[in-house]
Amino acid sequence: MVLISERTTVESNHEGFFYSNISSGVYIKKGMELGYVTDLFGNKLETIYAPVDGFILYKSF
Repeated sequence: MVLISERTTVESNHEGFFYSNISSGVYIKKGMELGYVTDLFGNKLETIYAPVDGFILYKSF
C-alpha cells in the first residue's frame, strides 16, 4: 500500500511541446529526467528533471 502525503507540480520555463520520458504510475527519484520541451520547430528548449522522489500520478499537456 502506498500513501501519497503531498503533491508537487513541475512546470516549464518555456512555451512549447512537452515530450515525456516517463509513464503515469512510475516511481521516480529526484534528479531523474522526466522529459523535455521543444519549440514549434523541434529545437530543444529545456530538459525537465524530477524535483523530488515520488510517483507520477498524472500528466497534463
